[in-house]
Amino acid sequence: MGEKNERTTLNELRAEAAEKLLERKRIGLECAIEALEVVGYTVMQDDSGSFCVSPPKPSWKAATASGIAESYGTEADLLEGYPVLLTVKEAAGILGVSHRTVSRLCMKNELPSFKIGRSVRINKNALVAYLS
Repeated sequence: MGEKNERTTLNELRAEAAEKLLERKRIGLECAIEALEVVGYTVMQDDSGSFCVSPPKPSWKAATASGIAESYGTEADLLEGYPVLLTVKEAAGILGVSHRTVSRLCMKNELPSFKIGRSVRINKNALVAYLS
């Protein structure tokens, strides 16, 4: 929960900075709006002509096995180039989240994993099952 609050706070700070950038007109207004929208911010102009910048929505969406199959053909195709046992870093790259998030999921037993010595390993089939 703390990580979500930190992200929200960081996004709010970025949105405030973006609003200041627009208000000061350091760069051409159209270029600034386009640049902000390219990276996911929403820029709106109210009736008074002032600009309001909303932070981007979280990019991580819960994936489903059917969604994976639609994108990659089959679940096996998604992880074809990966070893049977994934590291936390590899799993994080596949999920598009930080290694801390994957570690947390493993510690809470939400993502099945096991240790080999001090290293955590995740079976790639367990990762696909977690996504479904």
